[in-house]
Amino acid sequence: MLKNYLNKISVILNIILKTPFSLSVVFSNFIASFLSVIGIPLLVVAYKYSENEKENLIPLYSLIEKLLNTIGLEINFYTLISLSIFLIIIGQTCLGGVEVLNRYIQIKVVKEFSINLIKKFKKANWLSILEDKSGKFQYAMNTETQRASQVVLDSLRFMSSIIQLFFFIGTSFYFSPKITIILLIFFIFLGLITIIISSKINFLANFFNIERIKIAESVSNINNNKKYLKSSVVPNFFKNIYKNINYAWSLDWKLNIYAFFLKYVVFILISLFFALLLTFFKKLNSNIEEVTIAILIFLRTTPVFIKISESYTSLNEALPVYENFIKRLNFFKTYEERDGNLIYKTNQIITFNNVSYKYPKTRKFVIKKFNMKIKPNNTYAIIGPSGSGKSTIVDLMIGLLKPKTGSIKYGSIEQKKMKLSSFRSKVSYISQNISLFDGTIKENLLMGSYKSNKDIIKVCKLCLAYEFIKSMPKNFNTHIGENAIKISGGQKQRILLARALLANSEIIILDEATNQLDEKSLKFIQNTIKKIKKIKTIIIISHQKSISKLADKTYFLKK
Repeated sequence: MLKNYLNKISVILNIILKTPFSLSVVFSNFIASFLSVIGIPLLVVAYKYSENEKENLIPLYSLIEKLLNTIGLEINFYTLISLSIFLIIIGQTCLGGVEVLNRYIQIKVVKEFSINLIKKFKKANWLSILEDKSGKFQYAMNTETQRASQVVLDSLRFMSSIIQLFFFIGTSFYFSPKITIILLIFFIFLGLITIIISSKINFLANFFNIERIKIAESVSNINNNKKYLKSSVVPNFFKNIYKNINYAWSLDWKLNIYAFFLKYVVFILISLFFALLLTFFKKLNSNIEEVTIAILIFLRTTPVFIKISESYTSLNEALPVYENFIKRLNFFKTYEERDGNLIYKTNQIITFNNVSYKYPKTRKFVIKKFNMKIKPNNTYAIIGPSGSGKSTIVDLMIGLLKPKTGSIKYGSIEQKKMKLSSFRSKVSYISQNISLFDGTIKENLLMGSYKSNKDIIKVCKLCLAYEFIKSMPKNFNTHIGENAIKISGGQKQRILLARALLANSEIIILDEATNQLDEKSLKFIQNTIKKIKKIKTIIIISHQKSISKLADKTYFLKK
C-alpha cells in the first residue's frame, strides 16, 4: 500500500511540474498561508494585553510592537484585534485568489487537452486512426479531457492544501508543541483512513471508466446503424447496452457512497476530537492559551485537511481517466505519420512503379507489382470487383498507406521525401460514404474558405447543382442535416463535386461514389464529369465497367 501511495504522489508531482503557472501557485500559497495563519496568534496577544499581562509574558510582544511602530501605529487592544482580523481576511482573500488561479489553469488545460487530442489524431497515420474506435474518440473528447483537467485541478488543490497544512502545523508547534504533536498524530490517523478508502475508490473508478467507454462505443454503434436498428428487431443488442449502463452507474453510486462516507466521517471525528481536547486539556499539563491557539489554528487546518482528503479522493477517482487519456495521446504520438519536407509542385505526373502492398497481420498482397501513370488534366478509371485493391491504390496515392515494395513518385519527388500535406491540399476525395457535415449547403461548399456568391453560383451551375439548391427552402442557407440526410444521393454527390471545384483542387477522386445512385442521378454526375474532365485530373474508382467510357485510360484489376 505504501508503494502504491508513493507512486500516486509521484504522479501528482509530475502532473504539477507539467502544469502551466504551477510555480505561481506554489508562491501564492506560501504568501496566502502565511497571512492566513499569522492573524490567529494576534487574537491571543490581544486577549493577554486586555488582561494587563506583563509584557514579558505576552508572546511576541516586542516583535509586534516594533512592527507596529514601523508603520506608525501604537500597540493596544484595538490595534491588535484590527490587525488580526485584517490579516485573516487578507489571507483568506489570497487563498480565494489561489483557488481562482487553480480554476483558470484547469480551463487552460482542458482547452489544451482538447486541441492536443485533435492535433494528435490528425497527425496519426491512417492505420492507427482506423484502429481507434469512434466511440472511444468521442468519449475521450467529451469526457476524458474534462476529467483529465480535473486531475490537474485536484493536483494543484492537493499541493496547495499540503503547503497550507505545513504552515498551520508549524505555527501551532511554535506555541504548543505537546498539543500539536497530539493533533498531528490524530490527523495522521485520519490520513490513513483517507488512503485506505481512496484506494477502494481508485479500484472502482478503473472499472467505471472501462464501462463508460463501452457505453460510448455502443452509442456510436447506435448512431452509425440507426436505420438498421429502427427497421429491425434486435433485442439482445439493446439488452446488453442496458446491462452496461446499469452496471456502470451502480459503480458510480458506490463511488459516491465512499466519497460521502469519507467526507462526513472525517468531519465528525475531528469535531469529537476537538471537544475531547477542550474537556481534558488540564490532564495534558497545558494552559488554556496554548490549547486555544492550537485549536484555533487546527480549526483553520480542519477544512484544509478535508480539502486534502477530498482532492486525494477525487484524484483516485479521476486518475484512471487521466492515465487512459495520456495513453491515447501517446498512442497517436507513437504512430504519427512520417513524411518528407519536399513540396509537391503543381500538375505533376504521378507514377506507380512496381508497387506492392499488404495490410498488417495478413499474408496476401492486395496489390502486387502494380504500375500506373496519372497525367494532369486526364480522366482515369480503376475498375475491379470488391477486394481487388481499388481503394488501396487511392490510399497509397494520397499517402495514407505506404508501399511495402516499389515506389510512388510525384514528378521527380519520391513519396517518402514529399510533404504529404502539400499534395493533399491539391486533392478532393469523394467516396460513397458521404463526407458532408451537419450545417448549411453553403457551409459544406466552402468548408471555412471564402468565395464570392458569383463564384459559388457559377460552380454549382457547372456541377448541375444550382437548380435543386435554388428550389430548397432557404437556398444556399438550407440545413442539410447530419450526414446530409435531407437531400438525395445524387444531390450530395453534386455538392461534393462543387466543393472540390471551389477548393481549386487539381485532382478529384471518386471512390465508388456513383455506385448507389439511380440512373437519373448517375447521368447528372457523368455530365458534370464530362464538363470538367479537361480542366481537372479525375480518378474514378468503380466496379462498373461502363464508367470506362468517361475515362481517357482505364486500369482493370482482378481479385
